[in-house]
Amino acid sequence: MELRKVYQILQDTSLGQDLKNEELQRLAEIGSMKTVDRGTILMQEGENSDALIVLLEGETEVLKGFSGKQPRQVAKQKTGSVLGEMGIFLQRPRKATVRTLTPCQIFVFQRETLRQLREKNDSLVAKIAINLGSVVSTKVKKI
Repeated sequence: MELRKVYQILQDTSLGQDLKNEELQRLAEIGSMKTVDRGTILMQEGENSDALIVLLEGETEVLKGFSGKQPRQVAKQKTGSVLGEMGIFLQRPRKATVRTLTPCQIFVFQRETLRQLREKNDSLVAKIAINLGSVVSTKVKKI
């Protein structure tokens, strides 16, 4: 997927909300894009959370109790969804497993990258943090 398409998709997500074109382009450049197959585990319940994922194309399911015999699906996520945002802030084990239902294109943004931006006093970090706060509060309201 070309970089221009990535930042266009990011613009339509809560992570990219209110970012200027040059900020979206920088965000797209500091993350990494990957293609993953159907059935791929993107996040595992209980593992360390060190990144968030934006679903650029495809569909995933969110599962609880995956390590047990009968995991239960608690949600489905589609293109534009932000996954793992709580881990960027809390640095706690993941609360759920995310598995792809279709082949997916994903954008991965590491916590370490956010820390490096903060150390440089980069204004982009404040906008990302505000947008992630919005993602978190929206999801908490649904619980």
